Amino acid sequence: MDDLRVLWMRDRVYNAFGITDPQLFEELLNRNDGEAEELILHFLNQTSDEEGASTLFFYRKVVPEEVEVEIDDDLPGLFEEEEEDEETEFQKAESIDRASDLPSMPGEAIEYHSIQLIRDEFLMNIQKFASSIQRTMQQLEVRKVLDVIKESDSLLVANLQPVLTELFKFHMEASDNVRFLSTVERHFKNITHGSSFHVVLETIPSMMSALRMVWIISRHYNKDERMIPLMERIAWEIAERVCKVGAAWLQLPASPQLCPPAHHSISLLPRENRASAQHKTLEARNTLNMWKKAYFDTRAKIEASGREARWEFDRKRLFERTDYMATICQDLYDILQVVEEFYNIFGPELKAVTGDPKRIDDVLCRVDGLVTPMENLTFDPFSIKCSQYWKYVMDDFKIEVLASNTSFDLTLEVDTVIEKEAKNFIDESFKTLRSAEAAFDMLLKFKHIRSREAINRQMMMKFNDILAQYCKEVKQKYLELGRMMKDYEDRKYTDGIQRMLDHYHMLTGTLNEAESLLLDDHSQELLRVFRSGYKRLNWNSLGIADYITRCKQAIGKFESLVHQIHKNAEDISSRLTLIESINLFKYPAPKSEDELPGVKEFFEHIERERAKDVDHMVRWYLAIGPLLTKVEGLVIHTNTGKAPRLASYYEYWENRIYEVLTKLILKNLQSFNSLVLGNVPLFQTETILTAPEIILHPNANEIDKMCVHCVRNCVEMTKHFVRWMKGSCIECPPQKGEEEELVTISFYNDISQNPQIIEQAVMIPQNVHRILVNLMKYLQKWKRYRPLWKLDKAIVMEKFAAKKPPCVLYDEKLQFYARIASEVMHHVLIKDEHCIRLQLGPLANTVQENAKSWVVSLGRLLNDSAREELNNLHEEME
Repeated sequence: MDDLRVLWMRDRVYNAFGITDPQLFEELLNRNDGEAEELILHFLNQTSDEEGASTLFFYRKVVPEEVEVEIDDDLPGLFEEEEEDEETEFQKAESIDRASDLPSMPGEAIEYHSIQLIRDEFLMNIQKFASSIQRTMQQLEVRKVLDVIKESDSLLVANLQPVLTELFKFHMEASDNVRFLSTVERHFKNITHGSSFHVVLETIPSMMSALRMVWIISRHYNKDERMIPLMERIAWEIAERVCKVGAAWLQLPASPQLCPPAHHSISLLPRENRASAQHKTLEARNTLNMWKKAYFDTRAKIEASGREARWEFDRKRLFERTDYMATICQDLYDILQVVEEFYNIFGPELKAVTGDPKRIDDVLCRVDGLVTPMENLTFDPFSIKCSQYWKYVMDDFKIEVLASNTSFDLTLEVDTVIEKEAKNFIDESFKTLRSAEAAFDMLLKFKHIRSREAINRQMMMKFNDILAQYCKEVKQKYLELGRMMKDYEDRKYTDGIQRMLDHYHMLTGTLNEAESLLLDDHSQELLRVFRSGYKRLNWNSLGIADYITRCKQAIGKFESLVHQIHKNAEDISSRLTLIESINLFKYPAPKSEDELPGVKEFFEHIERERAKDVDHMVRWYLAIGPLLTKVEGLVIHTNTGKAPRLASYYEYWENRIYEVLTKLILKNLQSFNSLVLGNVPLFQTETILTAPEIILHPNANEIDKMCVHCVRNCVEMTKHFVRWMKGSCIECPPQKGEEEELVTISFYNDISQNPQIIEQAVMIPQNVHRILVNLMKYLQKWKRYRPLWKLDKAIVMEKFAAKKPPCVLYDEKLQFYARIASEVMHHVLIKDEHCIRLQLGPLANTVQENAKSWVVSLGRLLNDSAREELNNLHEEME
């Protein structure tokens, strides 16, 4: 009960129901542990974005005296229905005052959520409720009940009739208000939901004319107490529209009711958005001013007519907030205008002219700093309650901008703090201009751009400085022209020599060390031709043009020789590339998905393919010697193949051949080792039974030997590449070794000693051996069938028959061996271990045949035993 709004509500309800006891309302609030009080406070404090208003109803129960009355039999159950509806019938007679009376409630802060409140659910509900009551009162059953109540002289009739009369009065009023307010509904929608301020500006005058017609014609909206709240709500909606635009363009709160007063800011927008923000701010200000102007224009028309009631509304309620917001919009517009004027001056043109962009950026930082206090506001600038705080902010802004004037007009043309700094910067910059032409163009452009007047005047005074700079530039250009003419005269004769030297250096840059040594004599000859230009020329000396021509001819000859040598080198390199790319382990393709080549077939195929490839490689290798002999003919015009001047060149290519062969062998060994350890089987081996042992076919030792032989042959193929005699490209003939044995000197002698090649050559057989060991371990589980072939079948059968076993024992033995014969064929008959596939089919067939032979032997023994028993039985019967 501490809330003044609740106390006011209590007084209105007491007046409506004629209640004087103050305890009744407190008892109502305390029901159900204060649930009613919480409901009332929720109603008073709630806000909603939905159109329409909410209404809280208070009602009292009137319990009539019980009177015995005779009624007709055709009304059964009527009083039962009345008893059920007793708690919720239309005795909710009086509510809190109509929505139009809400602004006069003492101590209450009014919150409007939409202009549609003026045609809210309250009026519609009253109209619908009264219409429903009227239809109900016309029903036959209700009239009979009323007749019965009248005959009983109940107090209910006395209380009901005034309520119905008042309700029907509200019904007529609500219907009339709904009808008249519907004529201005489209104007309200334009104000609330219009696409732009232009729509709102065009709507306000026509809306005011429509309100004038409502004022003249309506029987209810022709009084101040009705029209003032309506006008006040329209003003609220216009103000809210401005707040939303402020939130969108200047990062302001959309509504003081919807946004908590924690932090607000006015952001300095990018330049392309500042113009749009200025336009929106100006439209917002014009909209707020149009609201007031349209009101006074319509008021003047009403007074001029002399026939209508005058509009003497409370101007503070209608225009206090909108007028204040108009001044805020004007302040925001002026702030944006000041910032824009400074940015217009200190733009890229001034940066280009002065050559001091950092100083200009510093000035613009000062300009940006003007709005720094506004970027962290702790209040809503559009709230009139915060007007004093906004005044402090604007005073600080004007103190910073307008040093000698504290007027609120930000467009006054006086010297400012930033303007003084800008003037000093302009004075200093125009003394050291980078371009008089650009500065002149900039001044002409500034004549048509709005900027700070004081700075504009300062800029217009700089034509003399530009003229002085122009004179300096003309003098500088004259001196530059003289130097250019002198440089042209010098370059006319030096450019040709420089191009010639660049060509020479380009050629020598393409030579490697071996080629440089090869062409050393030719390079020295070329330098001797150049050296004639090092000395001072006399009258008998060659002219510059002749000297250049002679040098070009010598360079051309040298270039031709270089190109021919490079062509031969490319031919040799292409053959070495072919040799290096050979695959020395070309294994055969699988015969089918389930059948791979055998071990012997696999390695024999590799050897055959390798022999073919070695023949090709040897032919490519033998072609290198003639190519080097051709180079010899180009350089020293001989074709011996052992020219001393080409010794280093022969050595260079012999080293290249060694490197290629080493890479070839190492790459192939590494690749084959990866295949051996891979998960794709390359060849297969079978498992056979050689009693009493299970062995591979071919056996593991043979497989190891074939693998070692294949790897050794891979390295030994380099024996086909015979080394050259020292200082030549001619193959070295066989030399006598120990015991007069002829020895061919080849690259094998060096390549076979390479540690990496030795490591790979040893690793491959080791990996194959490990794979074979794993396979032999896998075969150990087949040894459990060893009794099938290890035991002497005849001796075992003889001992078994001597025991004269019953048929049951025969059956057990037969089933045992039959089960083995079936079981072995259900084992996995293929085992892949890295590169080797183990075929277990032959072994399984052998084991199965042995098991079947035991079955046959047992069957024969059983047959003999049965025949003997049959004969004995036959003899006994006889």
